[in-house]
Amino acid sequence: MGRRLSALVLAAAGLFFAIPAGAAGLEVVDRGAGRVILLAGTIQRSDVAAVTALLENPAPVREVRFDSRGGSLEAGIEIGETIRARRLATRVTAGSVCASACVYAFLGGMIRAVDGGGRIGIHMASAAFNDAYIEAVKGVLRDAASGGVDDKVRTIILLNEQFSAIAARRQARYLVQMGVSLRLLDPVFDTSHLDIHWLTPFELGDYNVVN
Repeated sequence: MGRRLSALVLAAAGLFFAIPAGAAGLEVVDRGAGRVILLAGTIQRSDVAAVTALLENPAPVREVRFDSRGGSLEAGIEIGETIRARRLATRVTAGSVCASACVYAFLGGMIRAVDGGGRIGIHMASAAFNDAYIEAVKGVLRDAASGGVDDKVRTIILLNEQFSAIAARRQARYLVQMGVSLRLLDPVFDTSHLDIHWLTPFELGDYNVVN
């Protein structure tokens, strides 16, 4: 059972954070002192390459702005790492929101700002809406070699535990790299994926989400 469980985790780990939806929209605005990239909509894996391509343009980019309610957590982290590698600023403007996976992209900014009327929302990552993960669980239920009902339940529990550990480790390492307090994970883990915790102005500063 251990070898089979490892194979399931390896097969689907890269998709664990994904939520099926359309890709984010990207817009480039020339602000005179440098270009501003606007990222809006659902963040998908394809957006990582799209953002990277925009940043490889020789024209300078000074800031990346967000208006997104989330998407793929892994993509959000990779976009954030790309932004940090280029030492760019990030911003959520008045009337915009940045939630779930978007927050991790936002945290890549060397300088991070949320204007009055902008909102940052967090919650726990989940595989509940991930097709690859659901198919992995179905495979356990269908596979006669997995044993009886008790053995299948144990395998699914172990699968859940490993996927949760992968998500928590990835998030914690990233927060440390971006200089954000690990205490941010308290409201993250306390908030169901079906709900959202909107960070207060105090929390934004206390967790070093804005700096």
